[in-house]
Amino acid sequence: MASAYTIMTTERVIPTETIRRYPNLTEIPYVAVDAVVEQPFGSYPGACYGYYWFDMDHIRMYRGICDEFGKTRNKDGLRKYFDEFIFGVDTFDDFLERTAGYKRLRQLKEMDGGQPIYTL
Repeated sequence: MASAYTIMTTERVIPTETIRRYPNLTEIPYVAVDAVVEQPFGSYPGACYGYYWFDMDHIRMYRGICDEFGKTRNKDGLRKYFDEFIFGVDTFDDFLERTAGYKRLRQLKEMDGGQPIYTL
C-alpha cells in the first residue's frame, strides 16, 4: 500500500469465481494492484508451491558466487553472472532457457508433487 503503483506477477491467473470461493487465499487486495501479469516459472529459481520446486543447484551456484564476493570483494564472478543471466537475455523466457531449460523445469515440476492449493 506504500507504493504508487503495483504490478503483480502470478504463476497463473485464476478465475474470479475461484477467488470468491476461497477469499482467504487472497493475500494482496485488489485495490493495491494496478496490473496483473501471468508469468509461468516467475519464482524460478525459487519454488512456487503446487507448481515447481526450488532449483537448488542454481541457488547454490549463485550463493557460491556471492560468498566469494563477500570474502574477496572481487566482482568478477558477480559481473559474469549478471552479464550472462540478467543483462545477456532479452526476456524472462530467455533467462529460463539459459539457466534451466525445459528438462530441468520439468524435473522441478515433478519434484513439487503437483499439490494444488485449491480446486477449480
